[in-house]
Amino acid sequence: MAALLGASPLAQAQETFTPAFGGTGGQQFIARCPAGTQVTGVFARTGAYVNYIAPLCNGQPIAGGGGSGTRRSAACPAGSVVRSMAVTSLRSDNHLLKALVLDCAARGSETRTASVPLNTPGAFTSPTGPIGNIALFVTGPVGALRMMDNVNSHYPKGTLTCDDKAIVGLQGRAGAAVDAVGLICR
Repeated sequence: MAALLGASPLAQAQETFTPAFGGTGGQQFIARCPAGTQVTGVFARTGAYVNYIAPLCNGQPIAGGGGSGTRRSAACPAGSVVRSMAVTSLRSDNHLLKALVLDCAARGSETRTASVPLNTPGAFTSPTGPIGNIALFVTGPVGALRMMDNVNSHYPKGTLTCDDKAIVGLQGRAGAAVDAVGLICR
């Protein structure tokens, strides 16, 4: 089963999962990148919110969690990997995933190369707001979920980060839509 999920039992033992941000519905999904790869973006299917999400591992999509919708993707520039992810959920009781922004950096570097949004249709501004807010991407203990404020205050927001560890997959809860998303760190 470990090969099916993309990592050896030893590599899995060295992994940590961040808390998943969003609602409590759906079933757990784990989308782990193959050994030796990192998350360089996300592939999604969307409607009014994110219905399906999967990591791009060194640019290649793998299986993720959720349902159907319009295909979208957000990818870091060539040579860069995802270092953190700002996420926004609906303010309704189910807190489905609404949008996200990937914070990218060159492999082995903390220097930002890009911030790449994945938005869903409708009246909405991405988690970093119309003019952006670099201060939203902060570091802390591995597995930390930082709450964002003073930006687009109508929707719950948070930032997922693995700090000095590599992001090697996504995990969370999904059914017909993505209820919650978190990171797999190694």
